[in-house]
Amino acid sequence: MGFLKPEVPVIDFAEWSPGTRSEKIRPMARHWAEVGFGTPVALHLFYVVKILAYIGVAALFTRGHSWTDSIVFQKVVLYTMLFEVVGLGCGFGPLNNRFYPPMGSALYWLRPNTIRLPPWPNRTPFTRGDNRDPVDVALYAALLIMLVVTLVSGPTGTGLLPAWQSWAVLALLAAAGLRDKVIFLAARGEVYTPFVAAFLFGGDNVIVAAKLACLVIWMGAATSKLTKHFPFVISTMMSNSPVVRPRAVKRPSSNTFPTTCAPARSPAGSLMSALPSRDWCPWCCSSPTAAG
Repeated sequence: MGFLKPEVPVIDFAEWSPGTRSEKIRPMARHWAEVGFGTPVALHLFYVVKILAYIGVAALFTRGHSWTDSIVFQKVVLYTMLFEVVGLGCGFGPLNNRFYPPMGSALYWLRPNTIRLPPWPNRTPFTRGDNRDPVDVALYAALLIMLVVTLVSGPTGTGLLPAWQSWAVLALLAAAGLRDKVIFLAARGEVYTPFVAAFLFGGDNVIVAAKLACLVIWMGAATSKLTKHFPFVISTMMSNSPVVRPRAVKRPSSNTFPTTCAPARSPAGSLMSALPSRDWCPWCCSSPTAAG
């Protein structure tokens, strides 16, 4: 991979084009197994800059407080929620096929007459329809404003943010999410909503409640990976890692590369080696005959 130039599969287009879907996928799968997406190095550095900017802005909002103060934890959680729901978080930039502009979210959800997706339109009053109207825009804008208010607020006598701010964030996120579930998901509501709810316990209970919430989230996330499909996720992610660059290190992620592209059973190839893994991936490197 070059600094600015991607590394793409080398194929004979005239020979590749008339092939079946499986035949077309195989050279792509082989390329991914030993190269990954082929992203230019410059794009990875772009994300390094974004991470440094995230840390730097967070430090500005928490200046004047010791890192052991509970209000620092509160502000980091709320700042991260804002970072995500604005569109700067996990779905940002060219690695997510967003180039110009590198984000959607705020640019989209602050515009009327765009599409929305209510989670339970037939069971939740006032949520039917798929057209974003001024109410949806106002709810999303109010959520952004409320998150900014929490970040510039000082502590109360308890050393924490005012409880009404946490209530307001929860209420606005719930209202916006019932009108459009994509906003709730973009805010990583399944993670940060329990943390914000933990703020309502007050005092030292905030940290205790947040730790319990984090434990439940982590256990849920871990057990959700105990499926037969997740070894494919692990091997794909390892092949695409910007840190694991030598091809000789990437190839063991696939079982008997290049004969098959099923995830390997070794620790280097799959963290899920305890689960049964298929010996042949029908859409990947080879055919059942070649795989034996």
